[in-house]
Order: sequence, then structure tokens, then C-alpha cells
Amino acid sequence: MADPGIPGHRWADSTWAFLREGYPFIRKRCAAYGSPVFQTRLLGRRTLCLSGLEAAELFYDARRFVRTPTSTPAPLRNILLGAGGVQGLDGAPHARRKQLFLELLDKENVQRLTQVYEARLSEATARLPVGEAFECLPWIEALLCRSVCEWAGVATMSDQQMHRLTRRLASLIDGSGRLDWRMPAAWWRRKACEAEAARWIENCRRGAHPALPESPLHKLAQHRDEQGQLLAPRVAAVELLNILRPVVAVGRFLLFGLIELERQPRWRTSIARNEGAAWAFAEETRRFYAFFPMVAAFVRESFEWRGYRFDKGTRVLLDLFGSNRDAAHWKAPDSFSPERFGQCPMKTSVISQGGGEYTYHRCPGEPLTLSLMQATFEYLCRHLQWRLDVKAVDFQRLPMLPREAVPMTVTGHPVHEKTSA
Repeated sequence: MADPGIPGHRWADSTWAFLREGYPFIRKRCAAYGSPVFQTRLLGRRTLCLSGLEAAELFYDARRFVRTPTSTPAPLRNILLGAGGVQGLDGAPHARRKQLFLELLDKENVQRLTQVYEARLSEATARLPVGEAFECLPWIEALLCRSVCEWAGVATMSDQQMHRLTRRLASLIDGSGRLDWRMPAAWWRRKACEAEAARWIENCRRGAHPALPESPLHKLAQHRDEQGQLLAPRVAAVELLNILRPVVAVGRFLLFGLIELERQPRWRTSIARNEGAAWAFAEETRRFYAFFPMVAAFVRESFEWRGYRFDKGTRVLLDLFGSNRDAAHWKAPDSFSPERFGQCPMKTSVISQGGGEYTYHRCPGEPLTLSLMQATFEYLCRHLQWRLDVKAVDFQRLPMLPREAVPMTVTGHPVHEKTSA
């Protein structure tokens, strides 16, 4: 009979250790135990922690694990995701809701939103004065928010309203992992965002808010659940925010990528001149800078894996950060090296936005994220000269960011010849 003993401390709570250590928490302990799994307690609940790409393959097996509204810790669920959204569904309700997101974020819509964003990026860079520094992340977030609102059908806002929405959405991202004043502030902004989005849904249903039939706002307003009922306005609002907020969150990937372009300027030339270089750079940025450290689920039915027993109902956390740096699959995993792409060792190789199939719990916005990242890197490397005042990224911070604001300064407008890779 296989040994069911799992390394770790079943009764010792590691919540404060996790908050102190941040992203490396699971990876460090798996290395210390010499095991892809260990047990601990987080927020008082027994939890199994998994790390590595083989563990990711296991975790995204729908026969083994189930997502429920309580899978994700309450602060993250209540602030970042909202109640009733697709992330907390399972089975037929999840499949039906997920299909809607796959349609909203299909290839055609990804291309359409990317084109809107490229136009806004071109307009914004044309207005940037040479030699004057500005804070990079808020500038990018504002461009992304304006673009996604225009594409989604909710662009009828003044500049002041758009700025307020951008800061609210950014607050949901920044406050979801912080046990300080940012968390209650983000919770109030979540409620304000949901109330505003619910009004958009109700107005769209009454015809008071014009939205094209193919727009996400219109499709969410008219979407029906598996019983044939329209979604409650607040639930539809949560799902609309689950489109707007992640696009604003792409700004963080972009900031990390720009930091690496400042550190490795040869990649600016490569991206400017070669097709495909921006894709490799975007993939490596997502691998190296996982957005959140982990994702949660519950064991659906008891089973054994590698001699370890997983009991039904146990909460399990998959280490996104550490799995993206799995030394068994990535050479020099702690080095930022875009050269490692285009050969992916497994279908879950980069799991910053989930793994497995898009029809399950992999983020349907992953292709959009890559498209926006590629468009940004290509445009800024081909049409702008700029410098960044690089700050060290804090991997203990949840979610990670540089320790200080990152200023960006435009220095000129280059001309590059584009060639094929």
C-alpha cells in the first residue's frame, strides 16, 4: 500500500509566513521537503500545496478537483472576483458561462480590441512631451481601460468618469492581496464598480444604453443561465467587470516587460526588426512574473498521486509562480530569457493565467493578454525612444509590483526596418 504521509505540518498555521514571504512561499517549502506537495494550514484550514508542471497537470484534471465559491480565500474572492462569477462555478453552470466568455474573447474579438488599443496607444504617445517623466503604470492602465470600455460598449463616459473607473479597477487588483488599509478601500470600490456596471446592464436591457448586439455589454445583458433565466443584474455586472478588470491588469505584465526591455536593450532592437520576437518576449514576461502566486480548488473525490493521499474536500493550492520556474522543465528558470520560446515542454508550460483547457478553468483572456502585450512591445520599440527608471520588483508584495513608482521618459522617435524572424 502506498505511503499516504504528506510532508509538512498538518496543524501549524502558515498564514503569516505566506504573507511575509509572498510568491516564493510554496516553491521554497517544496524544495526543502524534496516533494511536489506539502501540507500546512492557511487561514486556519488544512491545505495541501502543489508545485511543478506535473502537479499543474494533476491540478487541472476536472475529475480530481472542483472549484466552488469558497475555493478562493474570501478577501481575494470578494474584492478581485466578486460573487456569482464564472470562477466560482463548476459543472454545467460553469460550462455554459465559460462558453460565453470564450465567444466574447474569440479570435475576432481579440483582434478587434487589439486594434482599438493600438489606435489609443498611438494617440497617447503622440501627445507625450519629450524629456518629461511620467509614472508608467497608471498611464498604461488608463489606455487599457479606455480601450476595453470602448470595445465592450460602455464608453459613454466623460474623461473624469473614465479616470475614476480606471483607478477603481486598479484598486481591485492592488487591494486584493493586501492586509492593510488598501483591502477595505478596495472592497468599497468593488461595490461601487458593481453598482455602476449593474446600471449599465439594466439600461442596456431597457434600451436606454445603446450597445451594439455583438458588444460584451449587450451579450452579458441578454445572457441566460442553464434554466433559461437572465442573469441577475449584479451577477451580469460581476461578469462584465471580469472582462474590464483583467484587461486593466495586463498593465502589470506590460510594466514588468518594459522593465526587462530597459535591462536588456538588445531586445528592443530585436522586437523592432523581427516578427515573432515580441511574442517570445511576452511569453517570458508572463512566465517570469506570474500575476498571482497560486490558485485554489478542492479535492472532488479521494485519490492517490505519487504515493500521497488526497482526501475528498481538502483544499489544494497550486503554485503558479514556482511551477513557472520548475527546474525540471525550464533551463535556468530564474533567469529572464525570451530565447527559450517557441518550444513549450507541456501544454501547461506557462500557467500564469491558469492551465489545462480553456473550456475548464484556464483564463479565456490569455490570447488577448498576449495580443495586447505584443502590440505594446512592438509599438513602443518601433515608434518611440524611451527610458525607464528601473526599480526592483518586490516578490514578497501581494500582488507583486516594483518597490517604488516607475517613471518613464520619452527621448525621441526612432525608425526601424521590420523583417521576418
